[in-house]
Amino acid sequence: MKEFVRRTWLWLVGVYARSFHRGIGTTPLRRWEESAARRLPRPPRSKDDLNVLLTRVEYCKISNTGVTWGHLRWNGDVLKRIRTRPGFKEGTPVKVRIDDQDVSRAWVTDPATGTPEPLAPVDPEYMRGLTLYQHRMVLLLAEERFEGARDDQTRRECRRMLDEQAQELTGRGAKKSRKGMNAVARHRGVGSRALRAPTLR
Repeated sequence: MKEFVRRTWLWLVGVYARSFHRGIGTTPLRRWEESAARRLPRPPRSKDDLNVLLTRVEYCKISNTGVTWGHLRWNGDVLKRIRTRPGFKEGTPVKVRIDDQDVSRAWVTDPATGTPEPLAPVDPEYMRGLTLYQHRMVLLLAEERFEGARDDQTRRECRRMLDEQAQELTGRGAKKSRKGMNAVARHRGVGSRALRAPTLR
């Protein structure tokens, strides 16, 4: 993984940034230099702020129960503050950032300040430590075994079943096929195969 990141970084800096792009009429490096000459970009205040900025972005409507995306739900006092602010139109989508590697971690951008503020998972028992890929596998298993049921109890049970299968495939004495180990890697968020983010709505 470190080698993949290193090679990607070298390609971005050495090739992509110096290649001509028709969309902007120049190279990304030249466009950045022109913008920086007018105004230096504001650096993130901390590593945590940068991590938030690099997460998945979705647009969700606020309801009485929070914000929902991909059969996942988060809530927090900030949502009530946004909804009750004068001038906010009911049904207006707000920007929500979601951590693909731990879906319990999400932030909503306050439209008035532009600042991402943390949200809490509505079902922390299920969501905490769960990757987006694992969540997709849970939904597929629920479709197969439980006729598509997506209530909290069914999802927790499906997650437990998948965790047990992963443990069995990696247990001592288990026959470790390439296909089986790739499945475990994806389930546990290891390796490049796990980077394929599932499509959810």
